[in-house]
Amino acid sequence: SDSSFATVVGNTCVFQGKWSFEVYLRSPGVVQIGWCSHNSDFSGEGNGVGDTANSFAYDGSRQLKWNVQQAAFGQKWMMNDVITCCLDCDASTISYFRNGLPLGTAFRPIPSVAYFPAISLSFGEALLVNFGATPLRFPVAGFRPLQAPPSDVELLRGSFIMHSWFHVVERIHLSRSLAANVSGEAAGSFQMRSLEESDALR
Repeated sequence: SDSSFATVVGNTCVFQGKWSFEVYLRSPGVVQIGWCSHNSDFSGEGNGVGDTANSFAYDGSRQLKWNVQQAAFGQKWMMNDVITCCLDCDASTISYFRNGLPLGTAFRPIPSVAYFPAISLSFGEALLVNFGATPLRFPVAGFRPLQAPPSDVELLRGSFIMHSWFHVVERIHLSRSLAANVSGEAAGSFQMRSLEESDALR
């Protein structure tokens, strides 16, 4: 993050079922990981996920959970930890896992509204978020990733496209190599012809 305290909100919301996403910590500092509703306002100085109504977050750096007010929760996280954030819309709960081990339920009950995944982080902090584009490192039984993994058909299609692209690139390199050879042979032929013409004039 290049901002003093930046917030990122996903563009997909859920309102029923059980959902999760993973955050790979690339630094151990102040980060608030959780969920928010569409009307959560983070425009105020220092406001992040959990600082406003209908937003909920966990910060392992300070071992706190946030929903307008703060309370002790969880374990102190470290760089390279994987934090799993789980939302159970049917049971109205939010829970967390650290490297696959449960930290417990942080919030119960939460309002029955649609929720977006959201993260706030301080200046200099870095992380990666996996919504399911690649298999989750620590999947939680019963919870689905926000982003469905590619189907077998999509994987085959992607493999075919990549193979075709590599074939095209290979043909381009071959064509350029042949063109360079032809150009070199033509230059050599022209030089030989020039020498022959010069000898003929003597």
